Amino acid sequence: RWFLDQDLPAPGHYNQDLLLGVREPLAPEALEKALKAIVTHHDALRLRLGRDGSGDRSLGNAAPDDLPDRILTVADFSRLSRAEGVAAFERLAAETQASGDLASGCLLRAVYARLGAAGDRLLLIIHHLGVDGVSWRVLLEDLTTAYGQAAEGTGQIRLPGKTTAFRTWARRLEEYAVSGGPDTEIPYWTSILTGADAAVPTDSEVDVHAANTYGAAKSVTVSLTRESTDELLRSGRQASAQEILLTALGRTLTSWTGRRCAVVEVEGHGRESRWDDVDVSRTVGWFTTLYPVALAVTAEDAPGDALRRVRDHLATVPGNGLGYGLLRHTAAAPLRALPIPRVRYNYLGRVTGDGPAEGLFTAAPESAGPPADPRGRRPYLLDVSALVADGQLRVSLIFCPAVHRHETVEKLAVALLDEIHVLLSPAQKTGYTPADFPLAQLDQAQLDAIAGMLDQD
Repeated sequence: RWFLDQDLPAPGHYNQDLLLGVREPLAPEALEKALKAIVTHHDALRLRLGRDGSGDRSLGNAAPDDLPDRILTVADFSRLSRAEGVAAFERLAAETQASGDLASGCLLRAVYARLGAAGDRLLLIIHHLGVDGVSWRVLLEDLTTAYGQAAEGTGQIRLPGKTTAFRTWARRLEEYAVSGGPDTEIPYWTSILTGADAAVPTDSEVDVHAANTYGAAKSVTVSLTRESTDELLRSGRQASAQEILLTALGRTLTSWTGRRCAVVEVEGHGRESRWDDVDVSRTVGWFTTLYPVALAVTAEDAPGDALRRVRDHLATVPGNGLGYGLLRHTAAAPLRALPIPRVRYNYLGRVTGDGPAEGLFTAAPESAGPPADPRGRRPYLLDVSALVADGQLRVSLIFCPAVHRHETVEKLAVALLDEIHVLLSPAQKTGYTPADFPLAQLDQAQLDAIAGMLDQD
């Protein structure tokens, strides 16, 4: 529903991708067979967007035997110079990104390219309707298994057992929404979106809706040192990396806007264990949740107090935000009329080595092409994405130059990094919050008094 609400000019061009180098050349026939086995195995990769009897758009699944003849495109650029081969590959990648057809019943497309001395490349492109960040780990494991069996010619490919089907998960969510399960959360989400100003300042009078497209987007990236990243991730800290980063972001945004509170849309993995008989640990699909968080912290607050406030607030989020999307985008949609935050935040956690560390594949440096139609309008003015790669935290701020100057975003990125350093300082003691002891029913003053007595002992 969220995807359809975006009203994209080319709905088939809204992808996630993974560009891989290969350690040893692959056999295209075995690779094709492996890819088809994966699409057959994971029902979310066979989603098909059509219309129901009343003319409304609906999602269904293509049958496993109703796949295109070819999923894989093979190209040989090995006779070109290195620069010409890379350029030719990148043109093919961009064309493949734009070739998605949501009526085909196969959301996966792949390119295998030979680049001569630069090595071979495998590009996997999946429409976002069928995949999320967690899914890629499952898919790479299955691709390695499937290709190994196909290359050996052992007959039918056997993949690890499936967990709960994506359509079963979707049906459970729909039943939960229809039953009124998340309705008790309406006052909570309403208070966040109406009780705090979600606007952000801009650097121009341009029509934001028209200018803020995927094609226009640029980014600024900053990094922590390995030592500071180790401190951020240290398991003994009372505050998690997510809590520290959101506190730093809140303090940065309120300093920029001059307001006491910043409302951001937080992206989560969405694979919540709400039902005992549902296991989606190896299920491929788009599970991502989006929900608003009110960061009522400023640079004037003591850093430790600010961090405690954010920790307490995050502890109140119902069901890790799962109900919010149901209340905003399902049929009744009681939250649909409320404003949407203009800043999105996503912490992806650790990404080992910027790509697969072992097995068939390595990371590759070339461009995989634009994953979204350049004409499509971005739903947020500022996208803040953080991950840990090669032992360093990297934070990217994606923006539209017609709306915000590069210097503005660069200053924000540097300020955000400074705030993270402040929160990581040894002088900052986070202390415990009531959220750490939910069964004790203590307020902060009572908890501080107990901590003081323990310190005296």
